[in-house]
Amino acid sequence: MKEFFVCVAEGVIGVVTPEVYTQIEDWNERSRAAANGGSSNLTSYPSPVFTFSDLIGLRSVVTGNLENFEEFVVEGCEIYEADFHVPFSDLRGAIRTCPNLDQFFDQLISRPSMTEVLTTFGLIRPRDRQPQSSGTRIPVPSA
Repeated sequence: MKEFFVCVAEGVIGVVTPEVYTQIEDWNERSRAAANGGSSNLTSYPSPVFTFSDLIGLRSVVTGNLENFEEFVVEGCEIYEADFHVPFSDLRGAIRTCPNLDQFFDQLISRPSMTEVLTTFGLIRPRDRQPQSSGTRIPVPSA
């Protein structure tokens, strides 16, 4: 059974895999250490964070709506409540209200790809990384 960690913030549901949640916990520890004078060697926030919302102003940037959340995540999965940053939750329901455009673009750039969405939620199987051989080798002419 698939497992996901879920956080709800300002009308946006964030969903991550256990692997990404472990990376988020590590990132949070390093962030706290940096705030207390430790090393400031922070990488970008772990991803992918899948986002779901029915807020009209966010339809063009979230992974899906609440119906998609129920279909992809709720049915047949173990869900654990968690606490992590949910992209786009700080927009108060509309992109035009974004107080910091740089932060918005950072969130937009780190959005999951469609392939990540489809493979993570089991909608398609990941393609093998190895090319399938037909058994016939095509000779390459030498220069």
